[in-house]
Formats: sequence, C-alpha cells, structure tokens
Amino acid sequence: MDREEQKYQELGFTLKTIFDAVKKGLITFDSKLIEGFFDSPPPQKIIENILKLVEQGAETSAMKAIASFIVPNAEEKDRRKRLTTAFTSGLTGQEPEELSANLDTADIIAEADAEYANYVTSTVDTTPGGRAKRDFQLGASSKGLLDAAYAKYKEDGDTDAFLEVVTSVELNNLPELTSDSTFYQRYVSQYAPMTFYGLQDDVQLLNYREAAGNNKLTPLYNYGLAPAFLAGLDPNKILEIQTKLMEAGFLQPGTYVQGVIGEIGTPGEDATIQALESAFSYLNTKPEYGIDIDDLAEINAAANGDEGAFLGFLRNYFEDSIEEISLRDTNPILTAPTLLAQANPDFLKFNVNQTVRDTIGANPSLRDYQVIYDWAGSEIERLSAAYAESQKIYEQARVDVAAQAAQDKLSGTEQDYYLLPPAMSDADVSAAFATGLDEFVYNYFKPLLDQGKEDQAYQQGLGVAIASLSK
Repeated sequence: MDREEQKYQELGFTLKTIFDAVKKGLITFDSKLIEGFFDSPPPQKIIENILKLVEQGAETSAMKAIASFIVPNAEEKDRRKRLTTAFTSGLTGQEPEELSANLDTADIIAEADAEYANYVTSTVDTTPGGRAKRDFQLGASSKGLLDAAYAKYKEDGDTDAFLEVVTSVELNNLPELTSDSTFYQRYVSQYAPMTFYGLQDDVQLLNYREAAGNNKLTPLYNYGLAPAFLAGLDPNKILEIQTKLMEAGFLQPGTYVQGVIGEIGTPGEDATIQALESAFSYLNTKPEYGIDIDDLAEINAAANGDEGAFLGFLRNYFEDSIEEISLRDTNPILTAPTLLAQANPDFLKFNVNQTVRDTIGANPSLRDYQVIYDWAGSEIERLSAAYAESQKIYEQARVDVAAQAAQDKLSGTEQDYYLLPPAMSDADVSAAFATGLDEFVYNYFKPLLDQGKEDQAYQQGLGVAIASLSK
C-alpha cells in the first residue's frame, strides 16, 4: 500500500472512529464532520453511502457510488479502485483483500458514475453556473452522466435539462464514434453534406457560423424533415404542435384541420407542413437555436445513434424553441410602424363644401371653410390610426381565440362559436368620416340654424296674427 492509499485508509479509519463515537452517544452526528475531510463538500447521497458502509461493511453499491467521488476526475481506473478500496478498508475495519466489490471493470465504474449522475441531475439546481455545473466537474464520467441524463430526459422530455448536462460533458471520455453513429455522421459528413431550411448553400452556412462565433455550430432542421416530422403522432399531440406554430405566427387560423396532417407534395399541400418549413427556416437562421457539433456527438452517444430517439429529441427541442417566439416576432402587421397617409386636399375640399351646402344651403365663408377643413384632415388621421390599431388587435385576437379553441378541443369543452373583436374595413373608415363630418358641420352652424328657425317661427307667428285680425 503506497502513501496515497495509506492516506485514504487513514481517512476512512478516522471517519469510522467518529461514527463509533456517535453510536456510543459521545458526540452528535453532523454532515459537516464528513465535509471537512474532503476538498469539496460531498452531496448528501455520498454521506448516506458512507453511513451504509459503516452499517453493512463493504456493500458493493455504496462502494461504487463512493468510487466516483473519491477520485472524481481520475482517468486511471486501477488507481480509483485502489484508493476506494483503501478508504473502505479504513472505514469498515476490513482488510483490503477481504473487500468484495470489484471496482476494476468498466461496467461497474460506469454504473457508479450513472448512480452519482442521476443524483446530481435530479436533486441539484441545473441553472447555468450553479451548483450542478461544479458537481459535474467533481463527479461522474461523461458516459455515466449522459446515461443518467438521457434516462431522465426520456421520462420528462426536458430538453433544457438534458442539454445542460450535455454541454458539461468532456467529449474525450465518450466511446469512439463509428459509421453506425447515424444522425451525428449525417451532420459532419463531407461526402453528402446536408442542406438546411433557410440556409440554401455552404456560403450561407459559413456566414451563420461566423455570426455565431462558433465554427462547430450547426442548425438542426434539414431539407426533407418536415413531411416526416409529425408522422405517426397522436392527433392531440399534432394539435398541440399546430397550436404552437399558430401562436408563433407560422400557421394561420382556419387553414388547417386540427390534429390532422393532409396531403404532402401536392399543389394543395397541407398548411401544417408549410408552417413547419417556415418555422424551420426561421430557427435555422438564428444561431441561438443551433447546437454545437460536439454536443450533438454527446447526444448521439447517449441515444446510441437511435434515429427514433433523435427525432423525438428534435421534436421536443423544436417545441421548446417555438414557445419562445411570439406573433410579434413574425407578423409584420404587429411589428411594422404605423404609416398614415395625409388626406388628399381635393377630396377634403369636395367633402367640406358639399356637406356645408347640404347643411346650410350655401358655401362656407373662407374662415368657416378653413376651420372645417383642418378638423376633417385631423379626423382622417385619427380614423387611419384607429384602422391600423384595429388590424393589430384583430390579428392577435384571432390567434388567441383559435388557440383557446384548440385547448378547449383537447379538454373536451369546445364551444360552437367564438367571438372576435371587430376589425375596421376601408368602408368603415369612409362611413365614420362621412358621419363625423356631417355631425361637426351641423354643430358648427347650429347657432345659425337655430337663429333661422327662430326667424321662421316669428314670421309664421306674425302671419297667423295678421290673418286673425283680418277676419
């Protein structure tokens, strides 16, 4: 036993002494007692395994978990075995040769790493830069982490958590990639390079990587993917993706059958497929939705190159991505500045003069004409702005209401009809202007009109009086 092994055996013996004192009631156990013996605090799972060793002796699964922690970054399996054996010997009081666990095989090492990795990925915060990032560096091998993270991903479909683990893994610990590593090989092949939606040639792909500052970055969605992307899915799942496409502005309400994929490759090709292609193009041109080739290799290793698994990952990643996109990101009606054309002077002049003549039976004076003309110009600007705003409100509302209808369909509470807010048309603007102009002119000349009515009443009243006196 060399000096390093003796150090770990003494460490185990010291901890055993502490636990014996706890059993006898001489001291109270505190996890910090264990933390103080290590450069970095071991997670609770490791403490539990140390306690298990004290209670049960050289229990194999506990030894395997501790093996990943004692020399977390060690590449030499034999060194890890010797140090773990020495530590366990001191902890249990057994001679090294009596210990039953064989830590020298790759399978046991990978199993121990996976056990540790599963603990890390399921109990520690995985936010970037958080505790999980540091624990990954302390703990399991790449393959163990990937196995545990991928198993968890298959359960919950959380691509963000899966990618958090993938980006923390060191590629040099992975198995050698072969021609059987199907989907990864497609992305890196020099003999049959892939063409991506939105990036039609190699120059555009080169510009994409230069813009991202990463020459290993690759978009994910290649030509030909759209027709098979939703094939075989449950209608409710198709409807969920259709709704997300609609809410992101790629699929227009009322253009598709809910939960159904129609004809593909025909003049009347299904709107859902066309929406997918539009969404793929949008995502492929934005580096934040791409993936590093090395990370893709690690996903390949975790999934063992399985095409179905990769398609499932793509679907989940796609759904997570389009959930970040809103209608305002893709619909120019909502994002473009409102441009208002000024009213045509000849149009205003005709309408003002005509309305005044219809109201008072004469053309307006120059002063009256200018007042009414200025009001009419500002009214047209106001109505034009209201028209543009109503289009934005209507565009957003028809997507929101259609999305609500889709949710109701999934929950079995779909209604017969749904109400939308009114959207102004050109005819509405013209009618509103004509009505407003009539009202303004009438109110403007109301004192004059009222005076005319008084004069007329006086004349009529005087005539009645004269007629009565003549009788």
